[in-house]
Amino acid sequence: MKNITLADWKSFHPDIVETESSDYYYVKVANKLYDSWKFSLMYRELPNYLRLLITLQVTAYFEDIISGFCLWQSFTKNHKKRYGSYLPFYTIREGEYYTDEINLQDINFLIWSVMQRDMIDERIINPENPGIQDLAIRFYEILDNEFEKAPINTAFLDCIRKEDYFTDFFKFKELADWFYMDSYLLTNDSASIYEQQTDFDNEDYNCSRSQLLYAIRSNLIFNFKTGPLALPMKEWLSNWLEEIGMTEEAAVVKEIESVSNSLFQLISTDDTYLHIKDTKENTYKVLRSSLGEEHPKNRSELIASLVKFDNEWHVNGAAIWLSKGKYAEEKENEASLKEDFNIANEKLLKATNNYPLAYFKDEAELNQWLSKAFEINQASNNTSELKGKEGIVTFIESGKSLAVMPELAFLIKDERNPYYDQKKAKDQAISALIGNYPCSAKMVKFLLENNMLPDAMINSLQGEKRGLELVQNNKEFMARFFMLERW
Repeated sequence: MKNITLADWKSFHPDIVETESSDYYYVKVANKLYDSWKFSLMYRELPNYLRLLITLQVTAYFEDIISGFCLWQSFTKNHKKRYGSYLPFYTIREGEYYTDEINLQDINFLIWSVMQRDMIDERIINPENPGIQDLAIRFYEILDNEFEKAPINTAFLDCIRKEDYFTDFFKFKELADWFYMDSYLLTNDSASIYEQQTDFDNEDYNCSRSQLLYAIRSNLIFNFKTGPLALPMKEWLSNWLEEIGMTEEAAVVKEIESVSNSLFQLISTDDTYLHIKDTKENTYKVLRSSLGEEHPKNRSELIASLVKFDNEWHVNGAAIWLSKGKYAEEKENEASLKEDFNIANEKLLKATNNYPLAYFKDEAELNQWLSKAFEINQASNNTSELKGKEGIVTFIESGKSLAVMPELAFLIKDERNPYYDQKKAKDQAISALIGNYPCSAKMVKFLLENNMLPDAMINSLQGEKRGLELVQNNKEFMARFFMLERW
């Protein structure tokens, strides 16, 4: 095991914050935690990269509590507001949990969340895993011994308060990028999303790969949810700013609006603004200075993400200019799809008496229903991939094509569902809750609101009852945590 370095530690801090004497202290603490792995139950179970990541995140949590950064409190208070407890899974008794001190339950949760998000395999880890609890106790004992002598890092919050992050959009993006991608609270979520988004072929775009990567990263920051509670970056950031007393700045962040990467047509320009419209005819007055360079004179269509900051619209990332003709084609396609979806969904809802779910034994039964709903002699062969599959569920969602999921009917407890199988549900319903089926967030919310996954559980050494409690008492949190990109 190599020692943790200052560079490892600084990767969890904004570049603009200069190295302080306290940083060297926290590197020493991190190495004490790192050394304690040798005696833990999980030492040989986890790869070194994961041991390193867990150690650094727990150390960053310790610095947060000591220095009053309040990142951790922005999460725990939000969780308590939503669910009545500071943390999921763990028993927290009033008077035994201190928001301005380190807590064993916090460390338990941090270890679990990093493991669950960053494990190479996709198994569900019990948050009461004995190995996690053993490591959390070892970490807690070290940090408790250091608590009274740990130095406060004053540079971090001083930097946040002094810099013009909340009057200059591009400076704000620096802060937002760090918060979304590299802060210890969110980083294990954000990095995985970014890696998925950057797997692409850029031959169709009139830009370099670096420009496209920058555009994707910029779009993620403002338009994808992140963190343990699957919230937009602006909600996380505004909550945090309120915690540290920056209420005016929090109000600025709350007012931010954003448009995910979309296709626009240029309407006109003047000395200050580009006037553009999207395929739904929404118009935007965008600061020309946010482009970074003049738009090509021979191009009038672009793909861009937009952010409204301090009452001005900015191009968020790189504007990718396209050859003429894409806008009209996309607009026509969108209108056609919307009309098709509306017509199809109207027919399908009529067939289900306005109920969004329908259940089928197999492909033949599904096709028979589709034929009747659409008043055709034979359903399309688009369901051929379902051949041999049973327990099929469909979900009708406004503005979207029909979602069709095999095997899922066995897991859903619904008086309309004749294929529910409690034995299978006990073994597999957790998969529906955490997004292993292609369920949309709207579908999962519908299932949760109507208590249709009552058998979802995980394995527990304390028995089936405890495994059921852990999931059922935290089911919406688990759905948010695991369905991050879709929630």
